[in-house]
Amino acid sequence: MAVPCFDNGGRMKFIGSYKRTLLLFSLLFAATSHAATPNPCHTMAQSVPENRVLPLLETSDGSDTVYGKSIIAYAAIMGELDKVKAWVSEDNWRELEPDILIDAAAAGQTEIVKTLLNMGVDPDWREEGGPTALIAVAGCERLEMLTLLLDAGADPNARNADGIDALMVGIGFGDVEVVRTLLDAGFDLSQSRLANGLGPFDLVRGGENKEILSVLEDYTN
Repeated sequence: MAVPCFDNGGRMKFIGSYKRTLLLFSLLFAATSHAATPNPCHTMAQSVPENRVLPLLETSDGSDTVYGKSIIAYAAIMGELDKVKAWVSEDNWRELEPDILIDAAAAGQTEIVKTLLNMGVDPDWREEGGPTALIAVAGCERLEMLTLLLDAGADPNARNADGIDALMVGIGFGDVEVVRTLLDAGFDLSQSRLANGLGPFDLVRGGENKEILSVLEDYTN
């Protein structure tokens, strides 16, 4: 998954997979400490480099990339449903980049996500060791998207190579409804651990979020 962030000039750019885990950790703990930063998921469509992407949308066969990202993923972020349907199918999705689903979900493109899932795309589609769409969405203030993925069979307990799961992200962003929804979906608190050994209760107590702490305690009693 490529994650949007700001460069030194204050412009939005996309961070590729090799920096993804570091950025997720920084977002997680910045949110836990109540840092007042805009949620980057809400500006993904605006951050697309349109001068490069828009011409390709008209001429590409779906194989092009811009700054290392598939043109299909950009189309998904922008809500270009017809382009996504032309380039992704039940037969070829496994050969494409998981960013297509993950970024569409993070950007809040519901129709794109529904179309991909109806094609048979795995809701847990991801790179090896990377985040799933559910993990990404848990930090995006998109409860309906989270529920859509769970209803499609997304694994609430999925984690990336560093142990980050959707619940950890929801806790980090202080989103009690995300936490409650994941627990209702069968999230296993006993299996949730970061690579450094910290678990959900450690993160909640570190952030002093009493409402989330109360929810977690309710599910362990």
